[in-house]
This record gives sequence, structure tokens and C-alpha cells, in this order.
Amino acid sequence: MKKSVALLLGMLWAYMLPAQALTQDEAIRILGREVLKPSLANEEITAWILPQPLTSGVMTPVSRDIPSIDVASALSGEAQWFAFVDLEPCALFEHPCQYVFIDDVSGAVHVYDALDWPALDGEALQEGTAPGERWTHVLPILPREEAVTGAVSLGSAGDYGDAPDGQSAYPGVPGTFPTTGTVVTLAATGERLGSTVSVENGALDAADPDGTPNLVDADADERMFLVRNPNTSPATCALLFDASLPESALAGVTTYVNVLVDFDRDGSWQSNEALQEWAVMNQTLTLSPGALETFLTPSFPWGTLADEPTLAWARVALTRDRIDPASQGTSGWDGSGIFSFGEIEDAKIYTRPCRGEGCPEGGPPPEEPEEEDPPPFTPCPGPKFGWDGNPIKYFALVVEGVDNAGQTAVTEAADTMQGLLKVQGYQTTHLSGSDATDAKIDAWILDVKSKVACQDRILIYFIAHGRSETPGGQMQLRHKTKTDPGSYTGADLASALAMIPSCDSEACDTPGKCCNVTVIIESCYSGQFVAGLEGEGREIITSSSSTEPSYFGSDGNGGEYSDSYKECADAANADTVDTDDDGTTTPGELHAWAGASLTVPEGKTQTPQHSNMLCDCLCPIIIWDCVRSNHPGAVFFPGQWALAGGENAVSFPEFVEGFEAPEPRYDRIRLEDDLQIPESWDWAVSIPVPGGDFQLGVAIPLPDPMPPIGVPLLVPNPEILPLAELNLPILLQVDLLGDQYQLIDSQENLMHQGMWSQYPDNLPQFFQPIDAIRLNQPPQLPLDATFVRLSEQPGGPLLIRWLPAFPGQQTQVDFTMDLTDPLSWTPISGPLDNGGFVVDPEGLLRGFYRVREAGGDVVRGF
Repeated sequence: MKKSVALLLGMLWAYMLPAQALTQDEAIRILGREVLKPSLANEEITAWILPQPLTSGVMTPVSRDIPSIDVASALSGEAQWFAFVDLEPCALFEHPCQYVFIDDVSGAVHVYDALDWPALDGEALQEGTAPGERWTHVLPILPREEAVTGAVSLGSAGDYGDAPDGQSAYPGVPGTFPTTGTVVTLAATGERLGSTVSVENGALDAADPDGTPNLVDADADERMFLVRNPNTSPATCALLFDASLPESALAGVTTYVNVLVDFDRDGSWQSNEALQEWAVMNQTLTLSPGALETFLTPSFPWGTLADEPTLAWARVALTRDRIDPASQGTSGWDGSGIFSFGEIEDAKIYTRPCRGEGCPEGGPPPEEPEEEDPPPFTPCPGPKFGWDGNPIKYFALVVEGVDNAGQTAVTEAADTMQGLLKVQGYQTTHLSGSDATDAKIDAWILDVKSKVACQDRILIYFIAHGRSETPGGQMQLRHKTKTDPGSYTGADLASALAMIPSCDSEACDTPGKCCNVTVIIESCYSGQFVAGLEGEGREIITSSSSTEPSYFGSDGNGGEYSDSYKECADAANADTVDTDDDGTTTPGELHAWAGASLTVPEGKTQTPQHSNMLCDCLCPIIIWDCVRSNHPGAVFFPGQWALAGGENAVSFPEFVEGFEAPEPRYDRIRLEDDLQIPESWDWAVSIPVPGGDFQLGVAIPLPDPMPPIGVPLLVPNPEILPLAELNLPILLQVDLLGDQYQLIDSQENLMHQGMWSQYPDNLPQFFQPIDAIRLNQPPQLPLDATFVRLSEQPGGPLLIRWLPAFPGQQTQVDFTMDLTDPLSWTPISGPLDNGGFVVDPEGLLRGFYRVREAGGDVVRGF
């Protein structure tokens, strides 16, 4: 990674400093004493300090011009150690932070308030890759309470530890740290870590004065810091902490600090040849009565090069008793003992400051999920097949902004979303680094425009640092340089989105347009983007409001919003998140849950925003008619949908000149007039009878919801009423809600009427039902079926899971490649039992599938 000129000058200057120049450890101790003040607060702040002092250069924020500090002229003129203090280390930028300069000669400290990562001479301060070029990171150590039910202890009053002793230390690893009864300071009136000490009657004391039994990690310990220097191999660490002695104590008391770290994470503090878990041995402190002083332990290796833990249990003991290594055996001190003076503090030490949980703790109140196993897949974000039987195309773009030095959250969030979107079926493109430019984003959108149709889906995800008080929004996609600000604004994005027009009330196969464009922006203050981006055909989702930061993932990785979004997309949460129970989890459904399930630092808020203006293109509804007939020569005519105030739709067979519909067949209908729902379902059948063909029409008004309707067909009984005496055709009108039916002749004369619930009983004797039943199916697509590729090879098998609509129904799957030739139905395999599986050896992904009853009659297609 490129080093700034100023940083190189600082490194050269370090060789010419006078003898009284500060070491980095001395600068860090001053930073702790004057700025961080370990034990005086419990905020999760963190700091970064450059490996060498600076001699020149102008320091400004990446996204702003204020503050602007000239290192050579604005301060003392001496070299300066520079530290960046992040006051909200779990948040993406911008947010409050501090620039700290420590005079390399005098130790004088200057602090400047800022809102963003620092840039030196117009270049974002990055991190080198070689030893000596990397920032040293100062991380907070705070209690992470995991309370365990306690019982009143009759032990001696004192300060007990709080490392797990019989409880879980790490996932799947029990803690056997000596806590419950073996480590206690019996006199808590002497020296202490920080300024106070808690006193209890045991680690499980239910009456602990601080309100919670110590176990686990619940003692009232004060903040320390872990100082991690990555310029060694492995990294070395030290503890930055406060210690004090009561004003009434005698001067000249010598105390000792011992530190244990469970580097191998086996739940105990036992050293071996490869790992010395007794990290600090008997550091000597001389405390002054009445003073709170800040100390830094000697550095120690953080694990090994092959295994540098990101989480480990540690014990810090301040005692007047020196722990003799010779008396502890080859494995060293294990943390046990009884001490008369001092304090014990145990803590989980994280090399990342954030942690937490994901979905589905929050979210909208769902309907009660059914008791069944979760589906073995990540649900799709929408239907797989469109009205024409071809797959709906899903396109996604992941745009990754820059991480700051030593951070990986932005990259991790981008990787999380890219992996999820690929699993969900999106054709995914990833832009980052020098590719994350306006031109590359525009080029991707133009390419998608050449491939997309109105019914297809587009999703664009941004993860980047954002800027406050920028109406319309602004993100940092690239590192700031003197010639490139690296920013991307809401106006830039609005211009790019405008290249793909919406298509409300246009045909679903209209090319170059889209009714379903989702934009997700995970960035601080991202709510500023909503107003300028929302519009017809778009769904705009932001990870926070216009006045709030967005936080890193609560597990210390990635982004909190993207982590929650992925968790909610998991199959295990499908029944909860899929609120409309259609077998898919759309971005809007995932957002409803992810946005309500965020885990952010205590006292902070992050309120995602959502604008949904997705539109409806005019897609045909595919209706399947279930036909059962053993009557020879029965032919069903194309059905018609009657629309309120609109023209009747045209069914599929009428598109093909000279085509006589085979049975069974399907209708596909384009709904016009603002997507009005069809009001009636009309069809007719022609059946040969003595003297000619008899045609019977059926008209059934459709209630909502529409149940399946079985209609036994009728023909005149020629032995009782000759066909020639009838006015043909005859119409059967059914009023489902009124439970009435009527038989009407060709002159619209009422021939017979009765209760529909009793049909076809009580008919006049001159009518008789024949063995032909047509059963309509509700217009619900896609079918409740899933498709899984069993091989990545072309032509590999395709697994189809079909959930039949009727209990006890046995089905099989047919397939055709050519919708323009409905006679080309070709059986692939079957039969299927309920909820069964079928493998298509052709591995076909396009075409039209249909499901047949075992006897051969079609029940549905998809």
C-alpha cells in the first residue's frame, strides 16, 4: 500500500531525534493518562497511533476541511506522535472522533474534535504492509455480562474474579478457570485496579452489592485497554490500565501485576512450550497514596503467528504478593491463590470491539408459523418463473467502499451480501477499490438495461462510509487523494437509476425497463438518500436514518444491517420472515425483520428507512383447469375472463391459428385496465350427441378468495327431449355467493334454476350429467415448487420438489421446451408422492413445467 510522503519524512526524522524523544510506549501511556483515561468511563472508545512521529504535513478529515492542523506550524514545531481516537468504534463514518498530537519532546497533548478518518496532505491515512508501517491499535476491555443464577455464599468478603468456572468459556468449550472459591482478595481497602473495587461474598453471591453475581464476566470491573502492535510477528500486546492507592495508605507500597491470557482457548490458563499464557510476570508498581495513575505493561506476544486469537479470557491480578515462578511448575501460574491485598479483574479480551446477535428477535408480528421442518435452502427473493414460463432474471450489483486502516468491516459486509445474493439466484457483480467509480456503476446499469424486461428484478447494494449533513446523501467509495475525492452522491446514483425507466401498467416483457429496482445503502446517515432516490418502480432501503450512524456487525465483523439481513434470509427463519406465505423472502420482507432486529451499542440507535414504490407490470395470469373426462369426443373450448369495464382477455389457444386445444390446456391472460381482477370465468364444452354436437357454456362469478369449483357437465337426454326442440346453446350460470344456478336457453329464457349446493341433483329429467368434470384452479403462481441444481455441469440433474394442493394426490412432472408448440408436451419423469422429489436428467432450466395426476389429467403448471 502506498505510503504518504509525510509519513516517510516522519520515519526519517525519528533517526535524528534527540535523546529525550519519546518512545511509542511512552506516547501511548501519555495518550491513556491525558485522553483515554481508562477507568474514568466505560464508553467503548478505541484509538490508533502511528508507528513513528510526524514532522510535517496538514491533517484534515477525509470528507471535510475542518479541523485543519499544520503539524509543523500549528503546534510546537517539534515532531508529534499522532493518535486517532474513535469515539464510536462500532459505527461506520462519519461520527465523532478526535485527533490527538503528543509532542515528542515535551509530551504536551493537543486534542482536536473531528468527524471522520484523517487525511494527511489530502491523502487518506492508510496502513503500510511492512513492519514499522502499521498503526498500533488501542482496544477497550469492558465487562460483557453473561449472568449466571447465584446462591448466597458464606465465603469471606473480598474481590472475586468472574471468569467462567464450570460455565461456557467459548462455544463448545467449558471454562475451568479458578474463580469460584480459590481466588479472592480478603482486604479490599488497599491498592486497586482503577479507582474502585467491588466486594462480594463469593463469585456466585446472589446478594452481590453491585447487583449481579460475578459469574460470568459480570463483576463491576473498570475499563482497561489492550494495546496491539502488529509491527511484530506475531503481534505483541500490552495492557493500558489505571491503578490507585487510597489517600490514607502508606507511601512506598510495592505491588505486582500479573496477567494471564488463554491464548489456546481451552478454558484454562496453562502455559506450554509453544504458548506462554502467563503473559506478564510480576510487573512492579510503586503507587502514590491518593493518586490515580496510568500504566502500561511490558509487551508480550499475542498467541503465535499461526494462531493469533481474536477473543481470549484474561486475568489481571494486582497484589502485594510476588508470585514466584519457581513455585508454579512448568505450566506456570494458573490464576489461583488467596491474597490479602489488591484486586482481581477477569475479562474477555476482544481484538474487535463489537459483538451481538441477529434475526429474528424483532420484526413485524408474524402469523403463527406451521410446525414443520425448515426448507433446506435459502428462499428466493421472488418468483422463479414469469408469466411466459421462462425464469425471471435477477441482477445484483455490490458496490464496496473503502475500509480505513486496520479495518475490514466494509469488505466483510460486501462479501456477506455478495454471497447471499448469489445463493438467492442473482447474477451478481462486485465493484470495489479503483473499480467503484461512477463510470463503472453506469456501465453496469446500461449492460443490465440491455438484458432486463419489466418483470425482472434488480438489486443494488452499497456498503460505504457516509457523511452527515449532506442533503441527498454522500458515500466514500474510494480513498481520498489530491486528485480524487472518492465520493459518490445521491445525485450521482439518481442519475444512474434514471437509465432504467419504470414500466407501471406496461407489459411484463417490455425490454429495457423494470418495475422492481431495489437499492440498499448501508452507510452512516444513509437516510439522507431516500428522498432523492425514491420513485415509481423503486424500493429504497437505508440502514439508518438521516441523523444516525450505521454500526459494524454486532459480532465484530461486517455491517450490522447486512449481517441481520443475511440472518433473516436464512432458511431457518423463512416461516417467520415470509409474512405473505408465498415461499419467497423479498427484499422488503427481509428488511422488515432485519431492520427491527439490529443490535447496536447500548445507548445508541440505528433506524433503517424504507420507501416502497415498486409497480405492477401487466403480466398474464396463468390459470390451470383440471379436466376429468372419460366421455368420448368431449372437447373444451377456450375460456374467457370477463373484466369489469374492460375487454375480454384472450386465451392461449387463440394465439395459434388453426390450433385445436388439446386437453388439458392452460389459459394465459393479460390483465388490462389497472389490473382489475376478473369477475367471472367462462368456458364451454362440445360433446357429440345424437343429431349433432351439443355445446354447453358455463359462467361463474368469482368470489375472493376463489375456491376450486367442480362442474359436472350436462347434456339433454335425447330419449326424453329431442335435441332439435332445444334452443342452443345452453348456458349454465352459477352464483356461488347466493348458492343459486340457472339453466338458460339461447333466447335467454330461464329453463331451470335451483340451489347450487344441490347441483346436479334435482335437475329436470330431460337433462343428464355426463362423465366430464372441469375444475377451475385459483390464479396462484408460482407454484409451490422448488428447483435445486444438483450439479454445476451443463445438463446436470435438476431436483424438483412439488407440494401437491390436495391431500392424497399423486402427481408427476412433465416438461416442454417450446411454448409456441403446445403439442410438444414431453413427459420427463414421475410419478411423485406427496411432497416427493423428481430428478430431471436433462438439467433443464427453461421451459414450461406442468404437474399431472397419476391418471394423466393435469392439475397445475408452472
